[in-house]
Amino acid sequence: MQKSLVIGMAVLFAAVAVHAQDVLPPFMGGSGGCTAIETAGFLQLNEDQSKQLRALMPLYSKDYEAEVKKVRDALEAKYVEEVKKLLDDTQKAQFDALLTADKKYRDAVQKADDEYRTVLTNVIYKNQADPTIAERDLRFLPRDDNILLERYMSMQQGLTQKYQALRDEKGKAITAIYQQHKVDHSDLKAVQQWRETTTRLTKEAEAKFVEGCTALLNDEQKKELETAKQAMAAWQQATAAADEAYKKDVEAVVGPERAAQVQMQLRSRAFRRF
Repeated sequence: MQKSLVIGMAVLFAAVAVHAQDVLPPFMGGSGGCTAIETAGFLQLNEDQSKQLRALMPLYSKDYEAEVKKVRDALEAKYVEEVKKLLDDTQKAQFDALLTADKKYRDAVQKADDEYRTVLTNVIYKNQADPTIAERDLRFLPRDDNILLERYMSMQQGLTQKYQALRDEKGKAITAIYQQHKVDHSDLKAVQQWRETTTRLTKEAEAKFVEGCTALLNDEQKKELETAKQAMAAWQQATAAADEAYKKDVEAVVGPERAAQVQMQLRSRAFRRF
């Protein structure tokens, strides 16, 4: 009975994911060609035209996502009803429970993403005149302190050259580490020592980079960076809690033995439908 339920859900969610992949534009992960806006970017445009063209992209993106969501939601609702026609009453209850858990999980993660993104917009991108930069960057939220620091530094006017010099210095240091420490990959013991050495030296180079960047910031900027770090910590806690709640909800339906596998499969499809 449970096997049939999972197979039915797999067919439903795979179909929706494939449909979404086909209709998404390239910059959103789709498989189609260039959009009209992207195509216009290949023309010889003056500065004002380029600026106006860039301003259109986030508007297009939001409209496109909104329309795709309408189609996707309608299509999913239709096939949920088709799937339910195949199920007995017990399976329908399990199916509804998994769909509810899926929506609860997606809503929780979306809420955490939105709150984190709002803080980053207000702290990191507040002085950014080009809105498309934040629109582009914040599709991928920083997941650790180093990435968050680099994102913050790259947006600080007046520090660009010094920051870039520190990045170049870090890059050269890490390149030198691997050039200086060669290893015979057929010798497992040597490979292990090489991995430990290069990891330690790379962390030292990263730490030096972080120290150099922090030294460039004034007190107000340090407070802003700390605010962003706190927002990231809250986001990590919220998404971890959503994961744990999702696991318990799925476990209640399919049992503890199969919960991890089913949760992983459902979560993968949930993210594709965001």
